[in-house]
Amino acid sequence: MKNIVFLFLFTLSFYSIAQETPKVILKDSSQLKLSSLKVDVKIIGNSATTIYDMKFYNQLDRTLEGELDFPLGEGQSVSSFAMDVNGKLREAVIVEKELARVAFENTIRQKIDPGLLEKTDGNNYKARVYPILPKKYKQIVITHEQELRTVNNFMVYELPLNISEKLARFSISINVEVGDIIPTFKNNPYKEFNFNTNEDGFRAEITKSNHKPQKAIVLRIPNNSLKEKVLSYNDYFYAYKALKPNMRLKSKPNRISLFWDASYSLKNRNVIDELNLLDGYFKYLQNVEIEFISFSNTIVEHKIIDIKNGEWNELKKLIKKTVYDGGTNFNALSKLKLKTDETLLFTDGLDNLGEFLANNKKAVYVINSLVSANHEELNNMAAKSGGSYVNLVRLENREALKQLKNETFQFLGISNNRNVTNVYPKRNTNVTTDFSIAGRFSENTTIELLFGYGGKVTQKLNVAIQIATQNTLVKRLWAKQKLSFLNFNKEENKKEIIALATQNHLITDYTSMLILDRLEDYVRYRIEPPQELKRAYKERIKNIKLISN
Repeated sequence: MKNIVFLFLFTLSFYSIAQETPKVILKDSSQLKLSSLKVDVKIIGNSATTIYDMKFYNQLDRTLEGELDFPLGEGQSVSSFAMDVNGKLREAVIVEKELARVAFENTIRQKIDPGLLEKTDGNNYKARVYPILPKKYKQIVITHEQELRTVNNFMVYELPLNISEKLARFSISINVEVGDIIPTFKNNPYKEFNFNTNEDGFRAEITKSNHKPQKAIVLRIPNNSLKEKVLSYNDYFYAYKALKPNMRLKSKPNRISLFWDASYSLKNRNVIDELNLLDGYFKYLQNVEIEFISFSNTIVEHKIIDIKNGEWNELKKLIKKTVYDGGTNFNALSKLKLKTDETLLFTDGLDNLGEFLANNKKAVYVINSLVSANHEELNNMAAKSGGSYVNLVRLENREALKQLKNETFQFLGISNNRNVTNVYPKRNTNVTTDFSIAGRFSENTTIELLFGYGGKVTQKLNVAIQIATQNTLVKRLWAKQKLSFLNFNKEENKKEIIALATQNHLITDYTSMLILDRLEDYVRYRIEPPQELKRAYKERIKNIKLISN
């Protein structure tokens, strides 16, 4: 980056966590104006796609370069990135990360329009954008997608808005194609923003001028009808099941190891929600011995505390006085010899060194209160140990407490079936209220899903897999499930991840989204361009081959 940093933080939370305003910050702390924001949301079944269409205005007399940074929540991923090139939107293509950086750097030196979007630590993304011309608008469009989860018979979708400046134009449209009961808003900030019935389901839209959109839009979608969904595309299938696991209380632990990550990335954690969860758990346990360890680069505090009758003031004071600094070094904990019934680990999983207590055989319950976190790693860490990942951004206190009090319910695989292959997830996977699986099939069949506790099957569910209406989304959902599996050992699977990502338009730790201005730049680096340039690109490549022969 040169003199300008372009900061755009979408902090997606299900409750009142602060979200930074989209802005272009200059070196002198002044900023470019976000002129307009158009948000289009489409929810079909349990899949949601959100498009942010933004226009920024450069009031300065010089050309700027910028960086777009934003975190996404658990299960969300960027599916599309576009910006205006010569007055027309140009879609990004997926390119291996090293090649994308080379092409971007070489192109930017020619003062030509490139754009580069990369996945950084955890589920965070950044986009390098150039140029932002003087006295001109810059349009940037980001699309993300997610599978919505059901809690208490409702799927919840949130659009976070905390924009402090007046926008010349602001609009939202939401289309919901789920069931026959009209969705509702939680604390709707706009009286005129309501759903109407249309031929596909329900639609709500609103447009404002000279408006500050400051309050989140939280949507509750009744999930009374979406109990099972099976889709197919050629020989790919995707199946969704709404579940009601039989809760099984676990034995109350007598001794707990509580690890509190005090690294700098946790400085904005939601301590109130974390303390409320601990308060509910300790009141339930009443009497328990806590081995408290706070750490960052090294162990900061290590103390044994007895909790009697649910009173834990001493521990609460220790937590509240925590100073956040340094990185997360799990290796600093490797020499600890724990005698514990279970472990509570409060962390975001970012910038960590080493593996958390790899030799510990007890269940690890991982608790996080930040949107910007390595959700996939936190899930893997918990599932591998037989514990749960408690995402306080997504769960209310009551639901989070249930995960600490009960045994962890898991998907354990499928019964042998010669008609299905490449089924994901492949590993034991924690399940709370609903579940999805994807794979490939050779003929119509029925698969038997196995669920249970502690590796023992306690519940079996049958799902009929058959050729149905062709839905191209199915292959992408399968690819994302496979990517999650490959990411469990991402360094070993680097080549396979790159191949999967480039074939299915996925941004990963090893692939980026790249926008180039000129056809000759795509040709130079042998990067297949977006649809509008493909024919000319293929002709150019064909001519080059003829000349070389």
